[in-house]
Amino acid sequence: MKCSTCGYHARAWRLPFDRTTTFVFSRYSRCIQCGSYRVRRLPGRDRIDGRSTHPLSVLLALTLAPFYHCNPCRLQYHDWRSVQPSDQAEIREISA
Repeated sequence: MKCSTCGYHARAWRLPFDRTTTFVFSRYSRCIQCGSYRVRRLPGRDRIDGRSTHPLSVLLALTLAPFYHCNPCRLQYHDWRSVQPSDQAEIREISA
């Protein structure tokens, strides 16, 4: 955060395990690193982008969960949940 009068940059405090709790308690799959919902399901592992070493992703890999790819941070991780439906898909269904 930046003060509008003096220009001082204040550091914002983060809660410990904040991203992990948002990943665990989310209804749809979201990135385990950045928390973004802009993810897509992959048919298999992509050798170019990095793979998550987060303990939850490793446990889900042991249960043969499918791969997901995060577009903003280019990370691959395992998850059993589906991708969040987009607003555009809902608009198309309503108009049809």
